[in-house]
Amino acid sequence: MNIRIEIKSAEVVQKTIKGKDGKEYLIREQSGWIDLGKAYPQEVRISLDQGMEPYLVGQFVLDRSSLYVDRYGKLTLGRLKLKAAA
Repeated sequence: MNIRIEIKSAEVVQKTIKGKDGKEYLIREQSGWIDLGKAYPQEVRISLDQGMEPYLVGQFVLDRSSLYVDRYGKLTLGRLKLKAAA
């Protein structure tokens, strides 16, 4: 499986949201472009953990740790994790 994502900018967008519990949470996201085999790549937002450095400009593939089997035995996509393309 080689799902390719291109990072064109190391810019991180930060926003604060208020949860149902009334607490404020900081959301950090970076944009990437995924090739799904269509005419043009599509933009995706990639969440970054607190303190995580942004991905550098370049080509990446989806890391297997982004996938997991849920409690019903279904393959599920979790938080996107990328690794440099070979």
